[in-house]
Amino acid sequence: MRKLLALTATAVALSSAAFADVSFKLLLTNDIYEYKGYAGVAAVVAAERANSENVIFVHAGDTFSPSVLAGLDKGQHIVELINMVKPEFFTLGNHEFDFGPEVALQHFANMGDTIHLTANMTDGNGNAVPGIGARHILDLGEIKLGFFGVTSEDAAVKSSVGDFQFSDAIAAAHEQAAALKEEGADMIIAIAHTDISDDFELVRSGIADIILSADDHNQMTFWDGGTALAESGEDGEVVVSLSVNARKDDRGRVRWSHSFDILDPADFEVPADVAAKIAELDASLDAKLSTVIGKAGVEMNTTRPFIRQQETTFGNMLADALREATGADVALTNGGGIRAKKVYPAGSDITSGDVFAELPFGNVTIMIEQTGAQIVDALENGVSRHEDVNGRWPHISGMSMTVDLAAEAGSRVSNVMVGGAPIDLNKTYSLATNDFLGRGGDGYSTFKGAKRLIDSSQAVLMASQLVDYISAAGTVSPAVDGRVSVK
Repeated sequence: MRKLLALTATAVALSSAAFADVSFKLLLTNDIYEYKGYAGVAAVVAAERANSENVIFVHAGDTFSPSVLAGLDKGQHIVELINMVKPEFFTLGNHEFDFGPEVALQHFANMGDTIHLTANMTDGNGNAVPGIGARHILDLGEIKLGFFGVTSEDAAVKSSVGDFQFSDAIAAAHEQAAALKEEGADMIIAIAHTDISDDFELVRSGIADIILSADDHNQMTFWDGGTALAESGEDGEVVVSLSVNARKDDRGRVRWSHSFDILDPADFEVPADVAAKIAELDASLDAKLSTVIGKAGVEMNTTRPFIRQQETTFGNMLADALREATGADVALTNGGGIRAKKVYPAGSDITSGDVFAELPFGNVTIMIEQTGAQIVDALENGVSRHEDVNGRWPHISGMSMTVDLAAEAGSRVSNVMVGGAPIDLNKTYSLATNDFLGRGGDGYSTFKGAKRLIDSSQAVLMASQLVDYISAAGTVSPAVDGRVSVK
């Protein structure tokens, strides 16, 4: 078994006779998008539960999407797998909302006895969301463990959260830690679906003894002498195990020591029921997605830096498909919604599975009204974070622009043309886009609240429209034709 041992912390060394010892083990997973990742996680969790007492399995969020199968069943298969692994705690990630808040809440309700913790999420009226708690105390006899969850506030931009609101995660963490101490918790454990800068802000604050994190997809363990921090990569590649021994003296003082193990799922046996479920999902997916729908007449590249930083053949094809399907004047979709990170050589087959792998979020295509000025603002947003390889990069159809990447963000776009003519800032155009951007996702605020010519209730899956577009063409040969001219 491959194990990486992190620094073990022992706060004080006193006679063990003065203490009551409590041992427990925290198992962490996070950011599991592909269902096969649950095979290894289930193997580790089953073995650890069989061999140790007080095993607490924590899922730090991001799992309902994106994946090919999630695009077909909106993440229902993930709920079934989670119910087979049975986490004690689950903190919400942004991808839990990729299919909208109603689907997310239904999935949460169907997740057995798992406790959902996200302290900084409220509904549109500022009230707690049913089924989602802020904190929980787990009583292990002499030691009471206080858990709380927070979700990065940018979930509202990254996903389709509807009216749900996310307040400042750091402020919420301070509030929950204080409340748990007031309620008698001896140790504080944060489950934080937050980026690495927030993770280390929490470490520096000293408000939690242990922070179990997600979102960055890092494989990481850290100890600063007072706080332990861990994150467990992505897709079940490893499971982080944190073994803790806590001691409480007759004056109520708690001291604890710990060790990290990085557990390789390949070293464990997958439970038979989980293995059977994975095989069932494999067969189902293969049958659905193996059909060839066309050929690539030119090379198409959807790798991450490529699709998020420049005009591409695949991006142009997708934008053209959306405009053709809706009859819109122009179309715009974001590079971050194109996910397979694949190169299609000229002459290669394209299957329906390829399309769903590229567009795994289950987005539909809406059509809205935008003035020329609003379209220019949207294009400025799309190129504003080019240097960050950000997902908002725009793939467009029916229009073109010149981009000066050396200019200040917000002043990079010029020479915008629509239908071969200079854009009229006062004219109203019809624009096809995906429903995520239509809700203001990825910073496209000008789309939010715009008049809908095709709303989500009337809309069709983007992936289905692209399948139809490729099928109709037989061979697709999109070109990089100067829609985005970069200075």
